[in-house]
Amino acid sequence: MKRSAVTLAITCCVVLTACQDENEWPTARIDSPGQDTTIAWPYGTVDFRGTASDVDGVVVTHDWGFDFGRGANVEDPGEYTYGNWGVDTVIYQVFDDDGALSNTAKVVVTVLGLPADPAPGDWSGVAEFGELVFTLDDPADAVTSVGFGFDGWQCGTVTRNATVTAENPIGWPITGSGFSLDTTFGAIGLTMAVEGSFGADHVASGSWTGVSGGATCSGTWRARSDSVSPALSVRVHPDFSTKAVLGYDWLPGGHVTLEIDNGADGTVDYQQTTTVGDNGDARFQEGHLPPPFTVAEGDSVKLTGDKLQVRYKVLYLTLTSVDAAMDLVSGRARAGTGVEVNVFDPALPFPGAHAVRLVVDATGMWTADFSQVFDIVADSRGVVSAYCIPGICTNAGTGIDWNWP
Repeated sequence: MKRSAVTLAITCCVVLTACQDENEWPTARIDSPGQDTTIAWPYGTVDFRGTASDVDGVVVTHDWGFDFGRGANVEDPGEYTYGNWGVDTVIYQVFDDDGALSNTAKVVVTVLGLPADPAPGDWSGVAEFGELVFTLDDPADAVTSVGFGFDGWQCGTVTRNATVTAENPIGWPITGSGFSLDTTFGAIGLTMAVEGSFGADHVASGSWTGVSGGATCSGTWRARSDSVSPALSVRVHPDFSTKAVLGYDWLPGGHVTLEIDNGADGTVDYQQTTTVGDNGDARFQEGHLPPPFTVAEGDSVKLTGDKLQVRYKVLYLTLTSVDAAMDLVSGRARAGTGVEVNVFDPALPFPGAHAVRLVVDATGMWTADFSQVFDIVADSRGVVSAYCIPGICTNAGTGIDWNWP
């Protein structure tokens, strides 16, 4: 039982922002597997190893997320045997001693299930050049069309940004669960050859070769989950000062443009373009961009990729205190705003967390009570998100990341 209630005002740095300009973000890298990999289920294993560093401090927390929600809290988790099959996006990130969060390192592990007959319909995949869409006939014994969505793909002397489709009324046959096909687009001087295999639940993968611009290029492709779409998050300091706009799950190597409009005159007030990192993140951070980058309550923030866009209206959100004795997290937001407070449990594998959702009342103050579910202790950390007000519920949000103490 706790004997006193001591409220700790949040004055420290938080994730993705800095109280002092000299603080540097830590870095995280996945060394093993060094690239997207495919294993067989059951009993398929992966050796997970990483490297983390911080040029102006020390790394204090390691967070791995793998096996569809499980994970580990060490730099090198080692060999792991998957207990399920599917397409697993593995992430690795770290915190330093100032509470700053690293980049998110990612790699995709495709765990093939037991052999299964492929299903009719469309199957989508991602490759180095962009996207693939296969159409299977009914009873799924042939591929009747394949679409190639080129997204800034350069092979030889030609850069391609178009979508082309090849159709085969007879169909490229599927033998067992595997297939191979090749097609030539003579009008644009392009030949593509693709091979791969289908499995249960639209788990598919394979390789491709293209001849374009006088060169031969090749790579791999993997299934694309329909549940994953680009996301947008506006990250702020607890007092809504230092700000960042982050994009997640964009096509690596593509371009994302940030536009901010305060709504005063109907014109875009700020615009900046960045290249998406290998981990699918697009980061726009105050202090790392040409002025006048700023984000304020009510601003319309839009991220536009080569094919998709996400728009969000910035919600007001602050974090005022963490009461470690009473297990309370408090802050302010506009009345009617939906707030989700997550406290991560150091004893649980990443991303183990305890969550409280609430709607801010007329006072504009919110308090999340964790006394019945979790004891906030040293090394506790969490995320506060303003996710919804009437008419605004999207895959975007205003977020604050915090550590205690």
